[in-house]
Amino acid sequence: MKQPGTEAAWCVLCNLATMRLNFFLYSQHDRWLAWLSGILLRLLGYYWGVVGVIGIIASAAFKLTPRIVELSPYPLGLHHWLVLLLFTPYMAYAEGYKGFYLNLAPRVLARALYLRESGGPLLALTAPLFCMGYFYATKKRMLTSWIVSSSIVLLVAVVSHIPQPWRGIIDVGVETGLVIGIGALIWHWLRFEFKGIRPALSPDLPSR
Repeated sequence: MKQPGTEAAWCVLCNLATMRLNFFLYSQHDRWLAWLSGILLRLLGYYWGVVGVIGIIASAAFKLTPRIVELSPYPLGLHHWLVLLLFTPYMAYAEGYKGFYLNLAPRVLARALYLRESGGPLLALTAPLFCMGYFYATKKRMLTSWIVSSSIVLLVAVVSHIPQPWRGIIDVGVETGLVIGIGALIWHWLRFEFKGIRPALSPDLPSR
């Protein structure tokens, strides 16, 4: 027969063991939730960054469409057609291929992959702007991103005051470059998603 003191000590030990087990289970549960929420947050930042940038470019292309449609009532002379046939391939190469395919698209994906692997809540929330290189980047990258974006806004504002059909002819070239840019970003994105091919460009993150 157990002594009262032995029973009391046994109860205390059982209670302590139960408390330790509960603490372990709750801490493991919290760690698991933190781990899972971290993964979901990083994936959200990754997809939001890529889709958001595609949306920004698509929005710019969509706004140009009505100005291109305005071309239809205007009769184009030989000089108009000549400029159109020269300017459009030039913009496809300079803006679409060199600007988007070789530069912006792979860098956007490289920065989006950083969000997927190491991003935090603030970067995930502002993922499209982060992927464009407006902040949390090297000084050179931020300066380049802001200058290029400001130049495009200024160019669009200037072109809007050019009379038709020249305005529409310029917009056809710009629209061509933007559409190629959207396709380039989707192409780099799908290459990573299905083949695991990472972009060769650096994400241009600031040195720590």
